[in-house]
Amino acid sequence: MLYAGLLHDAGVAVAELPANVDGNGGHASAGAWVASHFGLDTQVQHTLASTHEHWDGGGRPHGTAGEDVAVEARVINAAHWASDIAEGSESPLCSRAALQKLHPRDVT
Repeated sequence: MLYAGLLHDAGVAVAELPANVDGNGGHASAGAWVASHFGLDTQVQHTLASTHEHWDGGGRPHGTAGEDVAVEARVINAAHWASDIAEGSESPLCSRAALQKLHPRDVT
């Protein structure tokens, strides 16, 4: 979780994907590629590649749904999403109020 969390959007920094990286996954797949080059295990790579999958199956790159989305990827996605909400709020209390109104399914 630590490595996947730290590298969550590392693929954004990859300007051009190597031919063997799934371009449909965009920077999530590129993040997995970066993790492989750091020598991180396949679980970290899989987690990174899955961080843009959604509970309802509307994510990418594979449209994985529900419990089939790795729990680590769901946690990272939720943390990233909460961070975006907090960043756009006027205060921590406004952030908290906005997050409390949401259902967990709204996160992914």
